[in-house]
Amino acid sequence: MPDPFELGELNFALRGRLLHDSFGESVKQIRVAGKTQQEIEQAIDGGRFSVLVDETGMFIKQSFTPDSA
Repeated sequence: MPDPFELGELNFALRGRLLHDSFGESVKQIRVAGKTQQEIEQAIDGGRFSVLVDETGMFIKQSFTPDSA
């Protein structure tokens, strides 16, 4: 890397495509409280979805809650 290394502008569309491709078909299994499946997929495709932090920027500590059978 060149010294000093600086990141450029974040390309949210590219980030969204990469994340969607990474999730593959499992994107249909993602559940977010208060969001529809369409809203979740729009957030992923728009590059604004994160699996690390919540909407306040805090790291997610309890990320798995099993579906009730």
